[in-house]
Amino acid sequence: MFDVKYPEPVSGVKLENTLVFDVKKAGNDILISGDNTIAEMSDYSEINYDIRFDQVLLSHSSQDVYRNRAVSFTADNEPVISVYNKHGEAQYEAVTDIVADNIDIYKDTVVYSSGRAVFCERCDDGERISYTATTEVKKLILMYEKTCLFVYEDNLEIIKWY
Repeated sequence: MFDVKYPEPVSGVKLENTLVFDVKKAGNDILISGDNTIAEMSDYSEINYDIRFDQVLLSHSSQDVYRNRAVSFTADNEPVISVYNKHGEAQYEAVTDIVADNIDIYKDTVVYSSGRAVFCERCDDGERISYTATTEVKKLILMYEKTCLFVYEDNLEIIKWY
């Protein structure tokens, strides 16, 4: 972090042994995703939490407006999703049917996809709904617990599961 009037940094942190691939602002905090970590830093550069994944590499991460986080990775040749609350506490973990190309979270629901295969999973009861998209999904945005925006190469589609 730096003040534009003074080009010298005023604060910062170093995340040892990780390659950061995503950073998002959430209120006064900064959510960080790396190849083997998810972390949260305050605007004063204090680390609120730093969760390390020692034996795996994270492939995707997502966070919702409530600061819940979802990550996907492969462990022992099995695709896995894990969910953490806004304090960085583990809430849910499941082996999945696919290696996720996309992942999104809203409250206690996670949606993930690979190609045309899409799964919507509730963390509170483990209910898993599958869907086959009309074409390859480029991005998913979980709007509500069972309503998702699918972004394709040349169009958008809103799907609601019942």
